[in-house]
Amino acid sequence: MVQRSLMVLALLLAAAGCSDDATSSPTGVPSSSPGASETDGGLEPAERLTTLPAVDDGCAAVAPSTWVSFGTMHTIVAATDGIIATIDAAPGTVCAGGQTQLTMTFTNPGSVAVTIETPRAIISGGMDKWELAVLPSVTVQPGATETRTVVGQVPLVAPANYGLFVYGYGGGSTLTVEAPTGQ
Repeated sequence: MVQRSLMVLALLLAAAGCSDDATSSPTGVPSSSPGASETDGGLEPAERLTTLPAVDDGCAAVAPSTWVSFGTMHTIVAATDGIIATIDAAPGTVCAGGQTQLTMTFTNPGSVAVTIETPRAIISGGMDKWELAVLPSVTVQPGATETRTVVGQVPLVAPANYGLFVYGYGGGSTLTVEAPTGQ
């Protein structure tokens, strides 16, 4: 019972945007690899981003007696800014209540800079949609691509395959949610 209460508290805190990871940058990616020296060992910025924070897939938790059955949003307004957005999850299979690493890529084929205000990663199961993570605003220069990585928190949804996408954009993928197997 205590473990379930802690899991619910963690989900509520995550939904409110709270985090106990004070070492993360605004995009959710650590500013340096765990254990790296203050000089980052001479690594280039792209090399520092190859070590991402560990995620808890949630499979050791106890399955809830009931699943969340209604999404937090139902209507999606399509973006009209010309940005091409894609999203991937690693791992692509996670247990309800677990976490997954989400990588969002934004490409601007246009001729003017575009700012995506607070991009949101969501999963979709029919009419219901749930928010997994929110990023700070991203500006993409003309002809450029920007990639952001963040840890997403999966709600206690029923086991199934869910569409995974950036709110307002196509180019999604699939996230498989399984039931936790803990006791």
